[in-house]
Amino acid sequence: MSQLIKKGDLELILAGAAALMTRELGGESVRKLLQFSEDSLPLSAIHEVAEDVLRIPREYIDAYLQTRFPSRETQIQTLKSIHGEPTIRSIIDTYRIELLNELDRVSPLENFGFKEKYIRDYSICGFFYRYILERGLFGKKKETQQMKLAEIELYGPPSTPSNSLRLQIDVPFFAGACKEKINELRNRFSQFNFKCVVKHNYPI
Repeated sequence: MSQLIKKGDLELILAGAAALMTRELGGESVRKLLQFSEDSLPLSAIHEVAEDVLRIPREYIDAYLQTRFPSRETQIQTLKSIHGEPTIRSIIDTYRIELLNELDRVSPLENFGFKEKYIRDYSICGFFYRYILERGLFGKKKETQQMKLAEIELYGPPSTPSNSLRLQIDVPFFAGACKEKINELRNRFSQFNFKCVVKHNYPI
């Protein structure tokens, strides 16, 4: 007598059988891909294994990637579509990454860094600096801090009207290198009732 299967279990059985087949057929191919020394794999390699070994059309791979592993741009657009507001950590990290990139773009032969001084409930402070690399014992490179360029501090929870970011510029080079990016970031976060105040000690 043939075994009877409940209709409610049909999808689970078929999906489970497909998963077993995929694991068996693709196991060796996946292991070979994982042996690459790089942390990331080209999408073309995944497409090749999916199509040639597992007989999975690439459009299914792409559809799953778009949902489960969306690009950074897609994730940001999704957050905007649900009116997500950035946290203090998000704002500081955005300024850190984009201003460091701007410094590297303007002066690629120098080394620039960012160090946090303190983190509190509603405040984060850190500073941008220029440094050189020296060789210490056994030829190991050692970072030597040279000059503080600017200090940045964020006050208050971003969802309140009183939140603000203070950018204290210590070296005019920083202002010249980052002026366009500073204005761009200021405009980007203004929609969240967030303001950026720039301070300096130079006579005008």
